[in-house]
Amino acid sequence: MELKTLKKRCHIKANHKAFDGHFPHRPIFPAVAQIDLVFDLLREHFNQPVQSIAVKRAKFRAILQPETYVDLELTLNREGEARWSLSGQGVFYSMGDVRYSLV
Repeated sequence: MELKTLKKRCHIKANHKAFDGHFPHRPIFPAVAQIDLVFDLLREHFNQPVQSIAVKRAKFRAILQPETYVDLELTLNREGEARWSLSGQGVFYSMGDVRYSLV
């Protein structure tokens, strides 16, 4: 499979459901929600359901707060594997590798 890079600008809105209870006085966008952005982009790209098989590696380096714009870059390495990075405004938030299958 030829390497393909997908890019998407995401707005992390204050009313996103991931902020419910995470945390009331200092909301942060949870790691699992960041990974969900990756799978959302995979579903958009393939235009079909995508199943998560594994998160092979993940690093979360900065707190992602409400009303932040971030750039998601996703490189499809080979069939069923992708590497992501999430950054914005000079801040590197997270990166990692995932395995997936098309449903």
